[in-house]
Amino acid sequence: MEAKEIEAIQKPILEAIEKLHAPLAAIALLKMADEFYTKEERAALYAEHQALIDADVAAYHHLQEAGPQDKLSWEQRVEQFGETVANEQYAPKKDAMEAKQAASRRVGEFEREHRLIVRLAGAKATLGKGKYE
Repeated sequence: MEAKEIEAIQKPILEAIEKLHAPLAAIALLKMADEFYTKEERAALYAEHQALIDADVAAYHHLQEAGPQDKLSWEQRVEQFGETVANEQYAPKKDAMEAKQAASRRVGEFEREHRLIVRLAGAKATLGKGKYE
């Protein structure tokens, strides 16, 4: 047998194995999750994780909209208005940045504490995608 013939035989087998990998990985994760969480706990943790992600995204959008909308740099602003006024103008941006950092920190803490839930959520997202997505 030539290498091309062997490759032609192996290709459909490898494709079938690849298609089975994600569902089998998800089943393994679910079985592992059964050891640590009840179904109700998992549902609550999925919802909590999604709420934390939504809050992080909202904080990001708020950060993008916060602060002065003109294109002055910090130095130009201080020169034009003085440092006190510049600090007042940047206060909303600073507050939004702190809120975004706090939201990201909460997501990170959750994901470190509940790694299995995060992996399950990822597996659900992967399995939920259609062939053409």
